[in-house]
Amino acid sequence: MSVAVLTALALIQSAFVFLLITTLLMSRWFRPLGSKLARERVDELSRELYRYLSGQIDLEVALDRLDDAKLSTILHALQDVAGHVKGGLWETLVTAARERPWFRIVLSRSGSRFWWRRLDAAHGLSVLARPSDEIRLLRLLGDAHAVVRLATVPSLRRVPSQTLVRAALDLADSGRTPIQHYVVETVSRLPGLNLASLRVRLAGGVDPRETRALLDLAACLGLPDLLPAVLDCLQHPVLEVRIGAVRALSRFPHQKVTKALVLALSDPEWQIRAQAATALGVIGARDAARPLFRLLNDHSWWVRLRSGVALRLIGEPGIQMLEGVRPSYDRFAADMARYVLGLDDGALGEFAGEDVVGYATSIPARVA
Repeated sequence: MSVAVLTALALIQSAFVFLLITTLLMSRWFRPLGSKLARERVDELSRELYRYLSGQIDLEVALDRLDDAKLSTILHALQDVAGHVKGGLWETLVTAARERPWFRIVLSRSGSRFWWRRLDAAHGLSVLARPSDEIRLLRLLGDAHAVVRLATVPSLRRVPSQTLVRAALDLADSGRTPIQHYVVETVSRLPGLNLASLRVRLAGGVDPRETRALLDLAACLGLPDLLPAVLDCLQHPVLEVRIGAVRALSRFPHQKVTKALVLALSDPEWQIRAQAATALGVIGARDAARPLFRLLNDHSWWVRLRSGVALRLIGEPGIQMLEGVRPSYDRFAADMARYVLGLDDGALGEFAGEDVVGYATSIPARVA
C-alpha cells in the first residue's frame, strides 16, 4: 500500500475522531440548554392553564396556546397542573382539549408499534381520560413495556372501572416491590373503589396471585370492614397468601388481630412465625411479650431476629425481657438479645419491614 493511501486513511481517521469528539462536546454543552428551554416552555404553558383556571383568560385562549406547542410539552404542562386542581373548570378543559387535533394524535399513539409513542398516550390519558377510553386503557395496562404500564395507572383516578382495578392489581402482583406499593397506593385512593366487592373477592378468592394483591390493597386501606376477610385468609392453603394476610394484619390494630397473630407464632412454617412476630411489634402488642420471648430460642434465625426486634419495639416490657436473657438460658437467645439491643432505630425499621414506631413511651393516636 502506497504512502499516499496510508496518509489519506490516517487523515480520514483523524477527521472522524475530531468530529466524534466535537459532537460529544457540543452535546454536553447544548443538552442542558435544550432541557432548560423545554422546562421553561412547559412552565409557560402551565402558567397559561392556571390563568384559565383562575378566570383570568378564556378557555379558547389557553387551548390556542397549547396548540402552538409540541405534543410532549403539552402533556408535561397538563400533568403539572392536573396534580393540583380538579373540579368543574378542569373537566370543562378536559372536554374541550379532547376535541383538539393533538389529542387525536394522543389516541392514535395508544396503538403504535413504538413504545415511546404508547408512553405519550399513557401520559395524555392519565389526565384527560374518560370512561369511553376503558378498552384503550386496559390495553395499555397490559403493555409489553413496564414504563408504559406504570404511566397508565394514574388514569384509574379518572376512569373508576372495576375491570381496570383488577388489571392494575394484576400489575401490582407481577411487579417488584416499589411497583407494587405504587400501584396499590394509587388504587387505594380511588374514589369509586367498591369495598363490598373487595370483601367478596377476598373471601372467595380462588387465584392466589389475585388474593395476595387484594391483601396488599386491604392493608393499604386499613379499614375495619375488611378485617374479617383478612383474618379468613390466615387459613388459605397457599403459603404466600397466608404470609400476605399476616403482613396485612399489622395495619389493623385490634384485639382480634393480636390473638390471631399470637396463634400464628405457633405456625409450623417459619415464614409465618417471623412475619407474625414483625406484625406484633409494629402494632405494639404488649400482651404478646411472653409468646415473643419464647421464640427467642426458635430454630430459625429469622424468627429469633424478628421476635427480638418485636420485643424491643413494644417498649419497656420487651426490653426488660431482652436484658434479662442469660447464656445459661439459651446461648442463641442471649446472642440475639444482645444483638437486637444494640440496633439503632434505622436498623430496627429495616428488620421490621414496616412503618415502625417505638412504643416505649406512648402509643400514637393512629394506633390507639
